[in-house]
Amino acid sequence: MLKKLQILSLALLSSLSLSVSADCKLSVRVFDFAPQFVQDEQGQWQGMAVELIEAVLQEANCSAQFNNISWKRALHLLEHGGLDIMLNMSITAQRQKYLHFIGPLRDETMILVTPRGLESEISNLSDIKKLTRRVGILRGAYYGTEFAQKMQQDTGFSEKFEEANSTDVNIGKLKKQRIAGFFNDKYNASYILQNKLDGTQYKIQPLILNQDFVYIGVSKKSVSAETRELLDRAFTRAQSKGTLKKILTKYGDSSP
Repeated sequence: MLKKLQILSLALLSSLSLSVSADCKLSVRVFDFAPQFVQDEQGQWQGMAVELIEAVLQEANCSAQFNNISWKRALHLLEHGGLDIMLNMSITAQRQKYLHFIGPLRDETMILVTPRGLESEISNLSDIKKLTRRVGILRGAYYGTEFAQKMQQDTGFSEKFEEANSTDVNIGKLKKQRIAGFFNDKYNASYILQNKLDGTQYKIQPLILNQDFVYIGVSKKSVSAETRELLDRAFTRAQSKGTLKKILTKYGDSSP
């Protein structure tokens, strides 16, 4: 009798998984920025972040519909049910109200990219106030608790920043000497210095703005609790198989 009950339970769980994944197509935010997201000539999306989410979705028998959306706009859509998934997200109290976090996906270290001829080294946040030009930041991005507090409490500090919708915009501003530098993840910044900026003219400053894990953010508004649970289990399987680590290693990301 016990064996029959166990078989029945397994059958019910299997049926639940199949019902959730039968038509499991989830919208995923992308943005044309290598090496995380790259759109080829045929319009197909590739890159490290794309491969990571595809590996998780494959384990869940789901597929992705990629939507090219700015960071700030994507946050709004996630909150209101117009988008299902966004990658490389830091956990904040505000985001936890409308997002379910899966991961951690990888380790992220936020740093500052500037010209090599900058007037002084930037080793801490207070040094930024010495700069004669502003620093570029992404609209809606999270740069850590210390940065957020200083932005609220120190007007002289908060006036030193200029928002943009993308890192490419900040790169363009830096080349034209409109900003003193911009914040970015260290992994992405290393790629930028090799492919989008002349590494002999620009560098990464000693300042470590924030270091923390980033996650897959799943909308609580548009994605059911059953599907979120399915994705949790899929991530665990992809991680235990070493699939995610292989992708990170392939792209030269040394995240644990």
